[in-house]
Amino acid sequence: METKAMGTTQPTAQLRPKTKHPQTKISSWIIASACCLLTACGGEVPLYRFAMVEDAMWDASEVLTLPLDTVRQTGQYVSRIAVRKAARPQYPYQDVTLEVRWLINGQPTTNDTVRIPLYNAKPVRTQQGLTLETFSAPLPEKVLYAGQYGTLRIRHLMRLHIIPGIADVGVCVEKR
Repeated sequence: METKAMGTTQPTAQLRPKTKHPQTKISSWIIASACCLLTACGGEVPLYRFAMVEDAMWDASEVLTLPLDTVRQTGQYVSRIAVRKAARPQYPYQDVTLEVRWLINGQPTTNDTVRIPLYNAKPVRTQQGLTLETFSAPLPEKVLYAGQYGTLRIRHLMRLHIIPGIADVGVCVEKR
């Protein structure tokens, strides 16, 4: 490439736009996503996971299990349970009722029953999404002690034995 300056031609180095390598772009995106995920759930997060429902057809006898990592700090912990609804197959109800069984250090501690509304009375959706819609509800606060670990077992309490349209269920447990 040559440039003209006052009637003369002078060779110049080829100018290339500065671009990052594809791996750098991808790893930067992954790091940014991980930071957003961790800050969205708050401080110490001993649990933020989803368990997939096979073929979006949840059988009443199927119990979803989520491990609770070892707690680092004693304190009051708040939790939210989330359900992701698939676009197909169609979910037949306005809400979903779940049983959440807490096992801490291998011992059953509490059972919580939670209702998560998916549609209001109109029926208009209560959340937005294209193929996966996420709906959530709070769980009762718990005191967890440093060194504790556990498992959450979740099952649906709906009348149909097999409910269609639930893609996965997750829990976020964070220190208040």
